[in-house]
Amino acid sequence: MIVPDARLQRLLDAVRSERVDEHDGEPPFARDVGESAESWRRRVVAARAIADAAAVARRAIVDRAASRLFGVSLRDLLPGAVPLIRGELRVNVTAADELGDLAGGLPDGVEAFPGHSAGEVVRVSVTRPETASGAVIVRLHGGAFWMGGGAASDQVDALLIDALASTTGATVLNVDHRLAPEHPFPAAIVDVMCVLRDLRDGSLAEAIGHDVDPARIALVGTSSGSNIVTAAAMADGRANPAHPLAALALIVPSMLLNDAPGGLRRNPVAWSARQRQLRGYLGAVVDADSPWVSPGMASTLPGMPPTFAAIAAYDEVAMGGHEVCRAIVSAGSPALAREYIMTHTVALPEEEAAMFGDITSFLGRHL
Repeated sequence: MIVPDARLQRLLDAVRSERVDEHDGEPPFARDVGESAESWRRRVVAARAIADAAAVARRAIVDRAASRLFGVSLRDLLPGAVPLIRGELRVNVTAADELGDLAGGLPDGVEAFPGHSAGEVVRVSVTRPETASGAVIVRLHGGAFWMGGGAASDQVDALLIDALASTTGATVLNVDHRLAPEHPFPAAIVDVMCVLRDLRDGSLAEAIGHDVDPARIALVGTSSGSNIVTAAAMADGRANPAHPLAALALIVPSMLLNDAPGGLRRNPVAWSARQRQLRGYLGAVVDADSPWVSPGMASTLPGMPPTFAAIAAYDEVAMGGHEVCRAIVSAGSPALAREYIMTHTVALPEEEAAMFGDITSFLGRHL
């Protein structure tokens, strides 16, 4: 991909010049004929581990290349972090009655809890200032719905998570949501709804170290995570109109799963691979045109919180951020989309720092 910004192109060339141990072949989004479920899951886990390691390595490569080329990396441009407390908690995934409205809003033929079994839990990492307010940011990582979780989520976006906590004073819950293809749509959305439920009813107060103000809860998502938190905000607006979310922030949002930037769509191999990946997330029933998976298709999105979308000017993977903001505005809620000099995964240090500043300022105003 060639971008018109010369400095960003230099950074992209430097990143590409360093070898990253990528997965050899396509991840197994579907089982082979006659393959056991256990064998298939082992192959998925192995592919995910390689992809996650590559994502962590690539983040380090971007920072090293920026330092070498421009004498500065993202870390150098961020405000000094305040002392932070870190921990972990577990959230039970249950088919609680208060999630019923989610099931009612899903496309026909889709179960709200596909393959659900009693006792499933979602790991959540906790980052908060020593003196935390009652505000909470529920944050979801990217990774094309199938990767990017576990330790990779905490490592790739460590600076973002710390900036969210130290700058806004909120507690950040980094949700290690269930992943496709083992857990297809809408499992990750349900995970977010369960976290919101437990925050509002006080179940997580002891685990995170303070009481939660139900009026000061925001959702933040990156890439596929932005898609999930948008759908969760849509569902939450229907299920809990008396307790609206304070804000929604979307980073390089993937809001049109039924479409892609021109370069990807014109490449038959890449487009076919994308369709197989989406089938792994959506299954055989869910239509990618549905606003539940392509919110950018909606002409209006009522009941949404104030929203900020940070869009990559040269995003080669995702699109739809502008469309989602227009749909939110058309329903009467404020929404702002802003573009940054970056691709989906690589940004100039000053642009990424500016994006962090805009996101934390937006959240600080609404939390």
